[in-house]
Amino acid sequence: MEIREFTGRYNDRWRSLREARPKLVRLGGFLFAGASSAALDLALFNILLASGVSSSVANGSSTLGALVLNFLINLSVFSPMKRGTFQNLRAAKRFALIAFLSAAFVFAGFEVAVSLFALETAVQQSVLRVLLILIGSGVRFVAYGAWVFRSDSRRWTEMQAEE
Repeated sequence: MEIREFTGRYNDRWRSLREARPKLVRLGGFLFAGASSAALDLALFNILLASGVSSSVANGSSTLGALVLNFLINLSVFSPMKRGTFQNLRAAKRFALIAFLSAAFVFAGFEVAVSLFALETAVQQSVLRVLLILIGSGVRFVAYGAWVFRSDSRRWTEMQAEE
């Protein structure tokens, strides 16, 4: 193998990694925001249940807390949102709508499943929350990518290159 062929392959791989960087940063941000808000959701839910609060109040409080934390982390992680160039208000509204609908899914899904399957113990309800959070996170990730960030992908790459 000639040295030019080797360096050409190396440069192609390096270029591919540089082009993939914004997507990897975005994925890492989503994972961090999701994991943090899921941890808060489960912790707050179980603390409220242990203190004698009804499961419906614990469900609503922990869902709201997780929603707010998730939105704030995503707002601070993603440059297009913090710089005000994130397709401005239209995309921010889309982002908030998806976050709200996901939280509504977790809240409503919990209430329906607890009633339907007569889940009474904290362990059963916590397992249900984990499942709902995982489903909601997956849907939210796909929806953010398809509806919020898709039109911004070229701009996103340019803004990450500027940093």
